[in-house]
Amino acid sequence: MKLGPLQDNEGILEAYVKAWVSGALDRAATRGSMAFTLVLHHLSSFIFLFHANDKITLGNKLAKSLLRDYSKKQRHEVLNFSGGRITYWFGSD
Repeated sequence: MKLGPLQDNEGILEAYVKAWVSGALDRAATRGSMAFTLVLHHLSSFIFLFHANDKITLGNKLAKSLLRDYSKKQRHEVLNFSGGRITYWFGSD
């Protein structure tokens, strides 16, 4: 499936990231809905395929927001797995 054209509107892309990191798309991702597919396509295309020099900063900003969110979710999962011990992350008691 080809979705086009590539989205390069800063406001729309930031709204996609906000919806992603807020968890608003979690159920849509589980169901594999068109909303999730559209957001995934537009964000990944912009970050990895769009090479306009004036948009590099925006691409980096969006990628950092998504990576920060992923990192937080990974920490939460590890803390739950370790019984909630904060010392697991810092390596000392």
